[in-house]
Amino acid sequence: MKTDKKTTKQTAKQVAKKTTKKTSGPVALSPREIAAALVSLPGWTVSGNSLKRSWKFKDFRQAIGFIVHVGFEAEQRNHHPEIHNVYSTVELSLSTHDADGRVTQLDVDLAKAVNAL
Repeated sequence: MKTDKKTTKQTAKQVAKKTTKKTSGPVALSPREIAAALVSLPGWTVSGNSLKRSWKFKDFRQAIGFIVHVGFEAEQRNHHPEIHNVYSTVELSLSTHDADGRVTQLDVDLAKAVNAL
């Protein structure tokens, strides 16, 4: 059986391209982009590779109620924060696992939504 070398080469290139093609995911923001975003995010700071903020509520019930609201916002965006709760204090940490644990626009958007609660 005779094969066409040109066709074989093209097919091999196509296969290689398909198997090495990376899916694009969220892009980490630069330090400058993060600093610009923080201007519109009162209460949030950068700590390591995360956006962080804490809240102090009247009691545990209010803190848990807030966490539930954060959960709905996070679930709507399919982007979930790290949540730490001790009695009436809630701390959120936002970073994107698909961007090697760095801050992306997804984190900024969720922080804005949480601030609007």
